[in-house]
Amino acid sequence: MTERRDLRRIDVVTSLSPDDTGARLRARSIGFVDGDAVYLDTLWLRALGSDPHWNTELDEVLSFAECHGRFDCLYLKSRLSAGASAQAQHLR
Repeated sequence: MTERRDLRRIDVVTSLSPDDTGARLRARSIGFVDGDAVYLDTLWLRALGSDPHWNTELDEVLSFAECHGRFDCLYLKSRLSAGASAQAQHLR
């Protein structure tokens, strides 16, 4: 995700091709790629953090995304971006 202050923009940044990214997400059962969008399993996202602060932040992100048609109660729609970023975790 990008910086906390901007809940409107959630990117998945990777150096992999969209096909490879999609294959790795599906292999791990954490999401899939459709065009330039990545759909992340929010149960997986929730499991990434164990403290209440993480869950509160994620709830805010999901609430905002739902209001804008980017959350369907299971998958969070994010943008797929190519390249490296110090603020994003790469899929490897």
